[in-house]
Formats: sequence, C-alpha cells, structure tokens
Amino acid sequence: MKAFKIFSLILILGFASCSDFLEEDFRGGVAVPTWYTTNDGMEGLVASCYATSKIWFAKEEGYDFSVPGTDIYDYGQQHPQQYQYTYTTDFNPTNSRLVVLWIELYKGINACNDAIDVLSDPDLTPFDETKTAIRLSEVRFLRALYNWLIVEQWGGVQLRTEPIVGVVKTATRSSEEEFYKLILEDLDYAVEHLGADPAVNTSNDEYGRVNVWAARALRARMRLTWASYTGDMALYAGAAEDAAAVINSGEFSLYDNYADVWDIDNRDNNTENVWAINYSRTEYAKMGVNAETYTKYQRPADKAWDEREGGHHGHLMFGSQYDVQPGMQRDVENGRPFRRYSPTKYLIDCFHEDVDERFFGSFKTTWTVNATSIPGWFASESDLQTKEIKANTADPDTVVKMFIRTALSGKTYYLDSAMIIGTDTILTPNSPYMDKNKGKLVGKPLFNAIGDTCIHYVKGSLPDDIQLTDIRGHYMWNFERSYWCLDYENMFHADGTLNDEGVYDRNIFFELHKFYDNTRPAATDAGSMNGIRDAMVIRISEMYLIAAEALWKSGQAGTAYSQYLIPLADKRSYDGNGAAMLASYGINSGNDLSMEYFMDERAREFCGEQLRWFDLKRLGKDAMVARIKQYAGNPSARNNFDAHFTVRPIPQVQLDAITNKEEFLQNPGY
Repeated sequence: MKAFKIFSLILILGFASCSDFLEEDFRGGVAVPTWYTTNDGMEGLVASCYATSKIWFAKEEGYDFSVPGTDIYDYGQQHPQQYQYTYTTDFNPTNSRLVVLWIELYKGINACNDAIDVLSDPDLTPFDETKTAIRLSEVRFLRALYNWLIVEQWGGVQLRTEPIVGVVKTATRSSEEEFYKLILEDLDYAVEHLGADPAVNTSNDEYGRVNVWAARALRARMRLTWASYTGDMALYAGAAEDAAAVINSGEFSLYDNYADVWDIDNRDNNTENVWAINYSRTEYAKMGVNAETYTKYQRPADKAWDEREGGHHGHLMFGSQYDVQPGMQRDVENGRPFRRYSPTKYLIDCFHEDVDERFFGSFKTTWTVNATSIPGWFASESDLQTKEIKANTADPDTVVKMFIRTALSGKTYYLDSAMIIGTDTILTPNSPYMDKNKGKLVGKPLFNAIGDTCIHYVKGSLPDDIQLTDIRGHYMWNFERSYWCLDYENMFHADGTLNDEGVYDRNIFFELHKFYDNTRPAATDAGSMNGIRDAMVIRISEMYLIAAEALWKSGQAGTAYSQYLIPLADKRSYDGNGAAMLASYGINSGNDLSMEYFMDERAREFCGEQLRWFDLKRLGKDAMVARIKQYAGNPSARNNFDAHFTVRPIPQVQLDAITNKEEFLQNPGY
C-alpha cells in the first residue's frame, strides 16, 4: 500500500446542503488519515469537494468577477469596490475579494486532489469498483470546474494535480493549454464512467450531485471554449455532439414561457436545469469558514466577506432602489435592493421586447403602491400665506418655473395656476388645488390606493413636458399618468454610458428580476438575505446555443439555424414564431449568423448568470478589449481597458508567501 498523503486538506466544519449527500460529519484537521478509507470518511471528503462551488455561484464574490465590468453590466451605486470596474491602478493585487476567491478555489482543488488520490488507489478506496468510478467522476468534474474558473480569471498560474504534503513555499506556472488539457481529461473520465449507457443511466439521482448529463454539458462548454481559443475543428464537432446528446436525452425541456424558468415554485423540478448548486436557508447552505479568516485582507470600507454567507444572493445584487419613493416601502415581495450592478445600454438594447419574452421575463419595470399610508400633496392656508405666493405674482409660464420646498421632505404650496413641489421638481400649470369659492385649500393624494402603479420605467423616451423634475435628483413624476417614471433616455448618456450624475447615481435602473425570492422570512433582517433559489450552473438552453455556434464554426450554418436556433427561438418568442423573432434580430437563415449575433443572444438568454466574462474571454483579447471599449457602462473603463485586464492580478498574499519570487511573477501590467 502506498503512503497515505492526505495531510493538507482543511475540511470545512459544518458544511452541508439540503441534499442528503452533503449532510456529512466532516473531520477538520483529522489526525488519523485512514478515516478517509472508511465509507463515511470518503463520503465526507467527496462532499467537501462540492463546498467551493458555494463561494462562487450566486455569491457576491463570484458575481463580482463574472457579470459586471463587462459589456452587459457595470457597478451600481452601493458596490463597495467600484474601482474593479473602472480599470484603474486601484484595481490591484490587494483586492480583498480576489484573495478570497484565490484561496477558496485552490482549497477546492486541493480537496479534489486528495479525494482523487484515495479513490484512484484500489487499496485505499472504501467503495466497490462501480461506486469508486462514480465518486471519482464527481470530484474530477469539480476539479475541472474549479480549474476553469482559475485559468479564466488568472491565466496560466499554478496547476495542481497532486495532494500537498507539508508546507509548500514555491509555485510554478503552467500554460493555459496545460490547464485545458487536464480539464478535458477530467471531463472525459467523468462522461465515460458516469454511465456506460448514458441514454438510460444518469448514475447519480441525488439532486445536486454531478451526473452524466452535467458532465457532458460542462464538456460541451469546455470544448467550445478551448476551440474558440485554438480553432480546433474536432473540438467544435465534439462540443456540438455533447450538446446534442444532452438535448436529446429526454431529461430536460424548454419552458413555453421564459418567466417560468425563474418561477421560484419551479426551483426543485426545473425542466431547464441541467446542473445546479442547491441552496437553503439552513446552516447546511453555509461554507462554514471562520468569519475572521479574511478580515486582515480587507480594506476599511469593505463589508465582511461572509456577511451574507449561506443561500442564493442573486436577489440582492441587481435590485433598483424602489423603497425611497413616496408610495413604496421595503417588503419581501419587492426585495432588498443592494444595487451592486447596473445594466448597460448595450444589454437593454439587445432585446426586442415586442417579440422576445425574455426582456420582461428577466427585468422588472413596474412597482405598485405598497405603503400602508397613501402619501399626498397637501397644504395649509397658513403655509400659503407665509410664503405670500399669489397667482398674480407672475404669468403662468413664469410661475411654473418657481421652486418651492417639496412635500417629499416637508411642505407643499399650491397656486391658482400651478402646483410646484421640490427644489428641482416642477408640476404643470392649470392644476390648481385651491378652492377659492370655499376659501380653503384642498389636498390631492399622489395615489388612490394600494396596488396603483407607483414606479414605471420605459424603454424609450417620454416627452419632456410630462416627466417633471431631473434624473439627477430622483425619479421623474409623470403628471399624465400619476406615477414616478424613468425613461431609457435618462438612464444613459448619448454615448451609452450610465447617467450617474447627482446624489442618486446608479441606484435606479431596469431591475434584473429573474433571481427574486419572495419566500424569504422578512424584508429587512439578516435571515432575509439568504435565498433558497438554486444556482443553475448549466441550463438546457445553453446546449442549444453551444450546438448552434459549434456547427456554425464548423461550416454547418444551415443546421445550426434550423435544428437549434429556431427551436430555442420558438420557445422564447411570444407567439411561438421563432423565425420571425430571429428575423427581427437580422437572422433570416444560417447565412446571417455571426459572432456578434451569438454574443447578443447569449446576453439575452444568460444575463446575470455568471457567464459573461467567460464569453468575452473566448472572443480573444483584441475582440474583448474592443467590446468593453465600445459598450462598458462607464467612461473610465472604456478609456482604460486593455489586454492586461483580461486576466486578474495574482493576490499579493500569494506572491509574498513564496520563496521563488523571481520565477513566479505577477501577471503583466499589475
């Protein structure tokens, strides 16, 4: 028997999940390595390999380096590290969130390597041959996933394939080619051993475990990715083959209504889900890392990295600040708007919402009054007399331009010829509320009842004379419809960058609503931050787009259009006429396909789903730089982004810890 080498693994105490297979009694710092040669010990070790996925998927750290800072999302008002997305020298190797991801991803790799080391030895594995192959397939799948996240963030850094014995003080670089070679080898093994007959055998039926369809789907993604870098036609063919196999498995189906993909009631039996990270609000959804672990790496203004540990956090990240407007109050149904990420003009422009149900299936544009007290505009006679405002002090055109203190923060004054509120808010002439015949002032409520439209965003432009006030102050008031409004023209500058002038910068925008969670227990307490929605890592719609793109790249554009793009479009269009929807996007046949179309389509289908950074990367450095310079949400990113930003800085704590500093260098440009 060979020497037992599992001395490096730090297991995570208390971690598990709502699935039985992760509810294990982990043994952190186990003194007797032979624990892992027992059934329970090995099941705990395999379960620990899944733990790392819960710091990347549907968590702020993972969102930070996969969604914003791209062509589809920019930072929001409350993002604590906005410099990550302006691409200045402030984004550097001391970035606290990169430290967390670097350490945790490599901990995941180490856990997988330890498990592989035991399971690969017939003298050590506690399982029979079939179960050993299944568990080994799971951890090799996870190792492939974590290596992909590492290489696409940092490039060719350290590729670890063996358990760590003792303290390692040196590091060596591996090429991106070496990373992908191992990634594909791991996935080849998983596909082969998770089902000899994959048409009928999925091998693992416990929810959240890797099965053969997850393995084939991830291999399709990886084959397409590496083919995009290398131009390897065999890889394109393999990607299309894998994607088609998953589509034709009969295990998954597209919803007729895109909104149903995100219905919280479908979280346990979602027909589009190929593989998901399952979450709950219980203690088992947590990573279990000590709260002080990363404190020393953080800047003074940073939030504690584990503040919202446990559960799905997508419902927090993309929210618009609805709860500051009269008529609205924060509640569970409308969510907690953390305002971390704001959509770009490019993303909003991608959708033809008249034919494509994904716009309203993804974004929220309307909020209805939910405040228990309906706000109104009222004034007292003494207010009017104190101000000595008379209708004849000026002609109506002049009166309407006068500024008076707002009812939103205090008093409102009414004139015969106009009603004016706010230091920069104007209401129109000919709307008097002084009843001179009765000798008193009459108030008018903002809204009539709970359920009235309170806030409404418009994709397009509202006439200036019906949206009154200035976006730099707050929402505009639509005096014709009597609700707060905001139009597309005022969300963005003419060049497409976000309008972030004034005190309410980047806090109001089309809200990505696909991750909302109305099952949370409260609107404001800490428990409400942990959602129970599963993080779908791979959906069946991705297989349609992978197959189509791979076939197009292989010279089979007609097949890509007819067999994969049309069926997907049929399900995403309102009337089931996918051909008409594709035509609206300029695609009338396979001859019209282009990489620009696939990037637009993936933005429509997967916005917010932690794929965009990786989609941009496989375009190649020049094309990625060009897109961000064209579509980024802030001028600084457009001016500053260059090829060195296509990989992240290696955390300084890693460089400080190694002794061969002259050999293992920082990524260029940082």
